[in-house]
Amino acid sequence: MPIIDPNAKKDDGPKLPPGVSEGRKSVHLEAYTGRGSLIAGKGRFLAKGRLTTTDGQPIADATLEFHIKGDNTLYDTVDTDRDGYAEYDTAQTLTDVQGILMGGLSGYTIRFAGNPTFKAATAEGAIHVTA
Repeated sequence: MPIIDPNAKKDDGPKLPPGVSEGRKSVHLEAYTGRGSLIAGKGRFLAKGRLTTTDGQPIADATLEFHIKGDNTLYDTVDTDRDGYAEYDTAQTLTDVQGILMGGLSGYTIRFAGNPTFKAATAEGAIHVTA
């Protein structure tokens, strides 16, 4: 007959990262229609998102990732402001014209990886490209 240790810990499957609790709150992540432009061989990409709790309260100081959907390139990470907004703007320095054109066709993605308080979220937005 096997001996069972009453103090042994039960393996409950995959573990969450340190500092992350199971009781994390759901969020709402919104991606607004972005703008892209091509000027003198350079491209510009402007996108904006907002992260809130499910009841509409802004989440400040959360890091959002901005990606072009077609090639999934991470263009930058931006922290939300006190109203939950994050805006990414290449300020006409982007030379990846192909990325801008691909974004115009497929749009962009904003990702929030989650943190100890809030769950992860993803939102997709369109990019309107002008020449």
